[in-house]
Amino acid sequence: MIDGTHYRPCTRSLIVSAGLAIVLAGCADTSAVREQEHARINALESELIDAQAAEERRRRSEMRIAERLRLLDAERVKSQQDRQAASIVASENKSDTPSVRKPPVVTQIVVAGATGQDDEQSIWKAQEFPNPVDGTAMCAVVSEPVVVLNGTLDTRVRIIVGKSSVFLRTDATFDTETPETGFRVDAGFPITFDRFHNELTAVIDDSYPRLMRSLENGSTLRASFAYQPQLSSSETHVVEFTLDSFGAALSQLSVCDTSRTDLDSDSVPTES
Repeated sequence: MIDGTHYRPCTRSLIVSAGLAIVLAGCADTSAVREQEHARINALESELIDAQAAEERRRRSEMRIAERLRLLDAERVKSQQDRQAASIVASENKSDTPSVRKPPVVTQIVVAGATGQDDEQSIWKAQEFPNPVDGTAMCAVVSEPVVVLNGTLDTRVRIIVGKSSVFLRTDATFDTETPETGFRVDAGFPITFDRFHNELTAVIDDSYPRLMRSLENGSTLRASFAYQPQLSSSETHVVEFTLDSFGAALSQLSVCDTSRTDLDSDSVPTES
């Protein structure tokens, strides 16, 4: 007959072994969880670093555009002053001597509506217009077409403002490699094109809310772009649009949408 005292050491050993097994299993699970968490944190850090690098590249690009447009402003003022001075000299000293031709400017600046057109309201209109992406009809605020010379060729440029995108549309091929292109409202920070849908269409969609806030509160919109091939002596073209009538046209978009909704409902056949 075996005394119960012989079972106690054996029972204690079994209890200790079981406890150690549980602790080791817990440590293994904790190590796996730590590795997974470490991997997740590394992935988040990489995403954050990539986002910061992209934002820094965008900021530097916008700073270059701002400096470029600042120089254009100074050049435009100087050009106007030179023309006024030349006009005064010509009026004071009339002669038959042919004038010396000045070298071409670096940037061609065209002002929309500066062709003797008195109706300023016609610069912006709320209307149905073909979507530059897929050609379907959409309600948009559309600028008048502006003629821009590329060498001796007339090209036409217009801006189309939709509900989620702003388009710069032309009938000549854009130079998509030129970095200093985009929109600028008044003296604000330039907004570069988000992408080129095709060779004739530049698009703002990611920066749409930011651009719209500027358009609704601004007085002048500038569009900067370049052609390929660039037949003129200009490195870039700049077209200026007054925004005096933009707000009124933008407020009419709801009327256009209502008309489209009524037309769409009328075109749906009813059950007899």
